[in-house]
Amino acid sequence: MREEVFASGRNVPSRLFSILQSFLQTGEKIDELIVGVGPGSYSGIRIGLSAAIGLRLNLGCQLHGICSALGYPGDSYQVVLDARDQFTWIDVAGGQLLMEPVGIPCEEFATKRVSALSIYSPDLLVVIPVERTWPSASLLGKRVLSEAPSWRRKPVPMYLKAPHITVSKKPLPGLQSL
Repeated sequence: MREEVFASGRNVPSRLFSILQSFLQTGEKIDELIVGVGPGSYSGIRIGLSAAIGLRLNLGCQLHGICSALGYPGDSYQVVLDARDQFTWIDVAGGQLLMEPVGIPCEEFATKRVSALSIYSPDLLVVIPVERTWPSASLLGKRVLSEAPSWRRKPVPMYLKAPHITVSKKPLPGLQSL
C-alpha cells in the first residue's frame, strides 16, 4: 500500500498524475484500487474517480470506492465540511457511518455537536475551532481491504446535492447549435 500526500490547490491533476506516473514506473503489480468518493471537493472527487477508473481500465484491476469520512483515525468521531450555505455532517461510530452524510443549515450546527467526540474537518470552520485535517488514503485502503464489506461502495461520487449546472448562453447570431 502506498500513500502520497500533497496540497491540491488549483493544480490537482498535474500533481496527481505525476505521482501516478512515478508509481506505475516502479513496475509494482496493482490488484486493487481504492478511491474516496466523497463527500468533499466536487472537482477533487471527480478528478480522483476519473483517474481511478482510467487506471482500472488500463490495468484490469478491481476498483472500490469508500466514503472519504472513514479516512480519519479512531472508531467514533464526527466529520464536518463547510458547504457554503450549510454544513455537511457525518457521524461515525464503531468505524461505521451511522447514516449517510447530511447537509444541515448553519443555525442547526450546535444541536448536532457531540462534545465528547473528536471533530475532523478539512475546512476552516468559523463556528468551532478545529485543526484542519484530511482523510488518510492508507486508512481508507486498510478499511476497504478489512473484513468489513459494508465499507465498500460503488466508485461513483457521493454528492449531497445535485451538481450545479450552468445554463448555456444563447448562441451568437449566425451560429447554429450542434
